[in-house]
Amino acid sequence: MTMTKRRNAAAVALGALFVVAAVIGLYSQYSASQTSGENAVVQRFLRDTPRRREQSTITCALSRVEMLISIQPMQSQDVFHCNPIVDGVETSDAHTLELDEATAQLYSSRAEGGQDVTATITNAYIDDLQAQVILSSDSTITFLQADFRKRRRKLIESTGSYSMLVIRVELMNAAPTFSASQLYSYIFAQAVSLKNQYYACSAGKLVISPAPAGAITVRVSLSTGNSQQSVVNAAQTAAVSYLNSVYGQRYTDLHEHADMFMFVLPYMGNWLAYATVGGSTSVYNDKWGGYVASNMHETGHNFGLLHSHEGAEYLDYTGYMGGAVIGYHDQVGFPAMCYNAADLWQLGWYSDRTVAVNLFRPTLIKLAAFPDYSKTTAGEHYVVARTGNVYLHYNRAKGYNINTYEYQDALTIYQKISSGSYLFAALSWTGTTAYARTFAAGTWRAEICDKVDGNGYSTPDYLVVSVGFGNSLCGAYAADPWTALSTYRPV
Repeated sequence: MTMTKRRNAAAVALGALFVVAAVIGLYSQYSASQTSGENAVVQRFLRDTPRRREQSTITCALSRVEMLISIQPMQSQDVFHCNPIVDGVETSDAHTLELDEATAQLYSSRAEGGQDVTATITNAYIDDLQAQVILSSDSTITFLQADFRKRRRKLIESTGSYSMLVIRVELMNAAPTFSASQLYSYIFAQAVSLKNQYYACSAGKLVISPAPAGAITVRVSLSTGNSQQSVVNAAQTAAVSYLNSVYGQRYTDLHEHADMFMFVLPYMGNWLAYATVGGSTSVYNDKWGGYVASNMHETGHNFGLLHSHEGAEYLDYTGYMGGAVIGYHDQVGFPAMCYNAADLWQLGWYSDRTVAVNLFRPTLIKLAAFPDYSKTTAGEHYVVARTGNVYLHYNRAKGYNINTYEYQDALTIYQKISSGSYLFAALSWTGTTAYARTFAAGTWRAEICDKVDGNGYSTPDYLVVSVGFGNSLCGAYAADPWTALSTYRPV
């Protein structure tokens, strides 16, 4: 697929949106049976499940889901999930919920900064078969002041150790292309896999390991005509039954077995995947469950990341939070890349090598290639710099970032915006080395003054960068590098 990038010279609104979401629990009663074999299968029966449950008032734990609904053209949709709260406990079955723009903005304002969001909905009913909350013209949504629910889930943060369970879902009329053993290999064992990329990109600060069950197959009595979320809800229940039968446990919730969950469905139309922002679940359309690019993109949402833009949504391809270039990102064990500068700052993996630069004072920085993080020296090298709401890093194509799709070996510059991050400049030692933008307060400049290659084993590759309002410091650096670096160092 050929993507045409639309360049946008207009200023991008500043700000950041941090949202927290929740998914997973148990709501309806089902019976299950197990068959033997490598991919054990569990059957879920729906004969006792009503399609419509009347409710006078529904209390929900609300979450936001980022869903890629179209590949050509690349389009996304914000979807909201309601996890009913029963007797003060958040249940596992998520139901899609349409919010009007004003209500969605209220949700965002409450979710910003990591606040959990609960609400009551009146004059609505739950459609279990399609996993939807159906609103009427008389429905009202009231956000609650306190989060009183008992959690069934472990909050996912960007550092630490987490276990992941992969759930391959077979339907009555379709099955995913990849087997459970193949998915296990692609997600946990390949050299370029979700497990290894997170470990490398985080410099060992985020460890995702397979849960004891690793990757399992469940079969549910639904078809491709049902909604994706109804399939996921059924698969959760089937997976709990299977785990109980195998491990002799009395689990009532998947979170008693693992921290994070990937559901791989059969092909169900022209969509790629979706995930809860700040949650623990991601869902994939067939083969996309085996591709590291989609795995890293969707679980990036779990860790709070939003989409990367360049002119338009998805068109920043320097990191995993951009879109998918067909023929490049739709591969097993490829590409090896990470996240952009704004995302890396948010994730906090390089916090001991990040620097916040005085916006109004020109500064010289030794900005090291982030794959060389282990070779940097504290107080001398930085891998991510921030000045105001602008983030910079050296997008060196090497090591675990060798396959970054564009602007290889460039100084890439981003802003945080409400819908994620925005790439607005890329500078290269062999091409355009300087960028300037005029504001009421003056002219903000970024310029590469020098490019230094490390020795390959103990010193990093780095750029010497002048950044901030005012004149560039590259002239002073060229005249006397050591004096300039000492005089104009970050303070």
